[in-house]
Amino acid sequence: MKRILLSLLTILLLGDFSFAQTNQLDSLKTTFTNHKIRDSIRFEAGLDAFTLLFKQNLDSARVMGNEVLKFAQIKESKQWEATAFRLIGNTYAVQGNYKEALKLFLNSHDLLKQISDEKGMSTTFNNIGTVFYELGDYPKALDYLLEGLKLAEKLNDKSSLARVTNNLGNVFIRQENNEKALEFYTYSLRIKEELGNKRTLTNAYNNIGLVYTNLGNYDKALQSLKTSALISNEIGDKMSLTRAYNNIGEVYNLQSNLTK
Repeated sequence: MKRILLSLLTILLLGDFSFAQTNQLDSLKTTFTNHKIRDSIRFEAGLDAFTLLFKQNLDSARVMGNEVLKFAQIKESKQWEATAFRLIGNTYAVQGNYKEALKLFLNSHDLLKQISDEKGMSTTFNNIGTVFYELGDYPKALDYLLEGLKLAEKLNDKSSLARVTNNLGNVFIRQENNEKALEFYTYSLRIKEELGNKRTLTNAYNNIGLVYTNLGNYDKALQSLKTSALISNEIGDKMSLTRAYNNIGEVYNLQSNLTK
């Protein structure tokens, strides 16, 4: 079966700016460059401008991210600088330039370590681990992701827990350790159910269905994949629905149920 696995970084659909978005971006940039406004407000405006651009054009988002980084360095704020490094790293990661992303995530992590920001480090442990996963270095991926898991559990940060446990499942399934993959995917599903974000549940049920397929437990695989399809249809997520139907078809194919 073709494995469709998830990474930490959300890849957003790119499209054209609307007129309203253009006005919003211009307003945010004006705020960001206004020296009469409080620094914290300027920084937040820069982040918001980056986020808006990230949804549309990664190269433009990177330019904005570098402007935010320069601002953070001028203001000598390690917290802001770490955030900027991480956001710029996201643009490279989404484009598949994992080596460049890794450098930036490590820079962010080092700064967060200097200021003992455990919540931030929980995120960068996860980011770095995910990049090593994409680079095929699974031992290093596990090292960083497990450190991220420890911090997320310590802080009871459920959003981070949902991501890091999913990413640990990704690594273990690549290592063909399906039992461990199932353990972490199930952990991730439980947290995502607590958070109540149905869009993330489609991915969780899909991944669990893939593990059960690898284990030859086709009944449970179909149960999970059909749940993914049901939720995808309910929330109008056509991409996830397409993936679920494809994977359901693969299970029927493995059962030699060719008509299905």
